[in-house]
Amino acid sequence: MKKIKLLVIIFAISLVLPACSREVPQYYDTLQSYDSSQSYDAPQLYIGSVRVVAGGTEHIALENWHHGFTPEVSASGIPRSPEEVADELSPFSFEGDFQIVIEGTFAGEPNYYFYKLTDGEWNIVLAVYNRGGTEQIFVTHGRPIGEWERVYAESFLDLLESGEYILDVDLWWSNSRAGSAYQNFFRFIK
Repeated sequence: MKKIKLLVIIFAISLVLPACSREVPQYYDTLQSYDSSQSYDAPQLYIGSVRVVAGGTEHIALENWHHGFTPEVSASGIPRSPEEVADELSPFSFEGDFQIVIEGTFAGEPNYYFYKLTDGEWNIVLAVYNRGGTEQIFVTHGRPIGEWERVYAESFLDLLESGEYILDVDLWWSNSRAGSAYQNFFRFIK
């Protein structure tokens, strides 16, 4: 009797498995064919600009689109790390008049992530979240995100020690019909 029950269960499972096996390889193929070096089309909408002014010179961001939506489509790319973009960026000198300039229509407020080159590795040292016009500044101390220390300072730029940095300005460009998330990278030496 147990043998018959086992055969019935195996038969029932075999009826379900072919349907699953047709879907799984398609998804798997999509994952396998993803090439991070390819450019994927972001949903089209107005994109503003992010630049840094230092020493009287404007520096244009290296942009990376990583998510977007319209009423018709939603698409995702992949956020890039400082290690991936470092060689694409030319460092400039941090000057006293260092300003992050953002022009355009965006949803929410931008976040700033500062990565410092230490012993050949890019480590996040400072994160600034803008919420309701207030900057929430966190010093990482090399710890996981839940252990970052919130600090209060007149300017988060004053918290940066001497060294080489990559700044990632994350924000959502938007209008009434669409939105796109971008990373905007800069490399500088303080």
